[in-house]
Amino acid sequence: VEGLAEGIMSMYGADGTIDGGLGAIRGIISDLFAVIAAVDPYFSYYFPELEDFGGLMFDLLPLSVATQTLAFDYNFLEDFGHDIHETFYYIAQDIGYILGEGYFDLPEGLEFHADACEAFGLVPANVTAVISCDYFRDIGQASISTENVEFCVEPDQDMEDYSAELFSMESSFEKSALKEANMEWIFDYLQYKSWKFDNFNFTALESMTCSIKSYLTQPLVCNEKPLNTFSWKDGEEKTCKWLRNRKQTEKICDEYYTARYACPSTCCMCDEDPMATFFRRYVEVDGVDVPEMKTCKWLSTKTPEQHGKFCNKNFAPGDLKTASGACPVTCGFCEGRDLCQEAIDDFFATTTYLDWYDPKTYASVYLYNYITDDYPYAYMYYYDQYGNYMYLGGTTERYENTLLLDYGDYCDEEQRSITSKVIVETTSALGMNGTYFSQSSPCSYELKVVIFCEDSTNTNSTNTTSSWSGRNLVQKVLEHFYPQPEDEILDWQK
Repeated sequence: VEGLAEGIMSMYGADGTIDGGLGAIRGIISDLFAVIAAVDPYFSYYFPELEDFGGLMFDLLPLSVATQTLAFDYNFLEDFGHDIHETFYYIAQDIGYILGEGYFDLPEGLEFHADACEAFGLVPANVTAVISCDYFRDIGQASISTENVEFCVEPDQDMEDYSAELFSMESSFEKSALKEANMEWIFDYLQYKSWKFDNFNFTALESMTCSIKSYLTQPLVCNEKPLNTFSWKDGEEKTCKWLRNRKQTEKICDEYYTARYACPSTCCMCDEDPMATFFRRYVEVDGVDVPEMKTCKWLSTKTPEQHGKFCNKNFAPGDLKTASGACPVTCGFCEGRDLCQEAIDDFFATTTYLDWYDPKTYASVYLYNYITDDYPYAYMYYYDQYGNYMYLGGTTERYENTLLLDYGDYCDEEQRSITSKVIVETTSALGMNGTYFSQSSPCSYELKVVIFCEDSTNTNSTNTTSSWSGRNLVQKVLEHFYPQPEDEILDWQK
């Protein structure tokens, strides 16, 4: 199968270069649509004058990705690797069915990525694709960057050169030509969402020119120095210190991937570890200057004035971090993660079934949660000890940490349908987590789920541990007899 794939790609011009590989893909798409046009009257009816529809679709890629991203916030390139894998798997499964079960095994993950690239004489790599159009400046739009796109590069490519342009694909189309090809939607969709761009008149454009450029995706290294630089508008170099003092820091981080990788702490790409260390100063030990390191936990105990002093320092030797690079939350650049809220969100996103049982009355409640990307839906039933059941309603919406269920069985007491709530909360008290069911009114019910979370920043906890709990008391005793370096009791430890 691999030999067959390599032979087909070679026949279409794949020669071990990216340009050759792209040309092969264009040729294959062109021929596939030519076959479709020959056998499908529907296709020929809508595109009677179009000789090379497949080639046009390939050439339109920069324009179509830009249009869908701006108009509908859907970026095809984000699913590119998954879609390619899925397509190849369907083809491979069909071949396997023809040849017979067990004739060959489908590779998985990275191996499959490597095999696909090998057919083109290339090697696998994750790239960052940057799309820009000539009208972006008129609407105040920065380039659209998509990171970690599964792609293929040439075997001799330097995998640590993140500034080298791997390939550039530019397409320019007249509006009249797109109309003849029934592709005027590229203009129409943008005009439909023109309110997002200060009512810019897209239909007045006579043509569009868009390009895709790709670079190797740079790995994220959470060691930002304030004087790190990144490429901004028109290639202008800006520092992380400049970025963190802008009013639109978040917007710049979103629009410029170069800013995210040069300034990950300022762009809030890195979590803060209380025990992460940063360089404070040099201290002399036995006649040698030694870096004195402090933790984010130590910094958090200081005054706002001291925060400013440490967080504004630009220098840290070698791979050591500055305070701003190690402690973006303590320095006030980013909001801390609410791990308990994340646990609640994860519960809603992953829990498909939940039950409650009362051993005294033998009553039970069952919650079914159908999780889909399009429309999540949940519903709940109550059973008494005799097996009689009552429908407690289905999802109407989620409000904060509560699922609201409505349209249950008819309730005579209040002359309406039964309504219910599914509430998820967190607790930092061991033994308090669990599932609880109650009736809040004759026609209203409540299922409460309490999950354990010991995050100190939790705002959703029902019962946080007090400062004099048993756990904290033991911790204070340990810290008294075995002080840690961040407590600045260093003389006797040396």
